[in-house]
Amino acid sequence: MNMTRTQTIAGGAVFGAVSIAISLLHLGVPFLPVPYLVFEFAEIPVIISGMLFGPVGALISAAEYWGMLQLIGQFAPIGPAAAFLGVGSTAVGVIFAAKVLHRLNIRPGIWGFSALAIVIGALIRAPVETLVNFGILVYVAPGFAPFAAHSLGNFLGYQLSPGTGLELVLVFTATFNIIQTIVSVLPSAAVSELAILRLSGRRGQEYWLSRFTRVGSKKADRSIEVTGSA
Repeated sequence: MNMTRTQTIAGGAVFGAVSIAISLLHLGVPFLPVPYLVFEFAEIPVIISGMLFGPVGALISAAEYWGMLQLIGQFAPIGPAAAFLGVGSTAVGVIFAAKVLHRLNIRPGIWGFSALAIVIGALIRAPVETLVNFGILVYVAPGFAPFAAHSLGNFLGYQLSPGTGLELVLVFTATFNIIQTIVSVLPSAAVSELAILRLSGRRGQEYWLSRFTRVGSKKADRSIEVTGSA
């Protein structure tokens, strides 16, 4: 049995609120080569929402997260928009991974699914966010480009020319987004698997992830066997 619309909306809203709480606590780790890029743990609840409640759940959580950043985030509205595109790209990677597996009629374990979601998510997220940062550094806030190049030059240990500096900043921006995809997907997969496995019988099958992976299948089958024996 699939989730009802009410359950999906409520679940997405709850995980969006968790993302907001994490953001308010400033739980993030700067990316040392380009320190204005921060690994955001607030993305994890959004991806969990997508794995448990599907695309609608992810959209609701991401919209809440974006709305909060608009109110209290830095460089609004551009910064929050870039953050929304980042977590949205990762969520799209998760959804596309499920669609690919469904089309191929394959139901892997949680880590096989996660690996495919990371690959697809990174292939979407890295170019999208690199293009966004290019637009910001070249057209929106060109005065910020020398700071970015200077920070990266200090990390690498030598001075960068403006042209080379921008190119390397964009390369490191893509690298950052690949790592952020991994940071967002792996913990989300672990939490989602735990949430499903803690449910008994068919309840685990209600969650979106259970439709595309083997997570919850064995537990549901064991419950059916026990019920039949009784």
